[in-house]
Amino acid sequence: MKKILIFFCLFPILLSAQNQKRGYFDYLVEAKYKDWKSTGVFIKPECKSAQNLPVLNEEYIGSYPIVFVKISENSEELLLCYTDGPSGDPAFEFYRYKSNQDSELLFELAGTEIYVPGNGAIYTAGHTNNMFFQRKKFIFYNNSVTEVPQAYYYVGLKTKTLKSIQLYSDYECKIKLAVVSADSEVEVLVSEFTDETPMRTLKFSHQ
Repeated sequence: MKKILIFFCLFPILLSAQNQKRGYFDYLVEAKYKDWKSTGVFIKPECKSAQNLPVLNEEYIGSYPIVFVKISENSEELLLCYTDGPSGDPAFEFYRYKSNQDSELLFELAGTEIYVPGNGAIYTAGHTNNMFFQRKKFIFYNNSVTEVPQAYYYVGLKTKTLKSIQLYSDYECKIKLAVVSADSEVEVLVSEFTDETPMRTLKFSHQ
């Protein structure tokens, strides 16, 4: 049986700053698209709307043009689209665009929210093909993006243990720390996780 290393935390000090809806991006505005209540696309107010363009790839998946953005001050203007993906997998696509017949998909980022402050970085958030509402930062360079590594991803989920859990203080699960009994209320605070590596570490508080 595969073991999960869990760190036991008495004081959930990470919650206050990371549990806000938009936080540092309050100066961005949400792009509009026809009669949608929300697009999840947050950009600088001066960005040009693209909602009147025809839907791209309509015969296949459907990419909905939302807005034209410049990811950095010196980058070219790209078309940002939203797509539901092939099986309900929300994502945002960036196109070099001249027309629906002359467009080039440069990259796409999974998520239900995206923030483009125009400083060369892109931020995403959402529950798309992952285990929790995950927040990521990317750096744009040479028409592609690279994720900025994080030591941990904030989780912030409350649950109950189905059975007693042995806690360890090392990755090899040799140094026993404590036991959380069954039916205990816990809150998962952070996770050590990447798309390439399965989730290995959880930190949580015991109520």
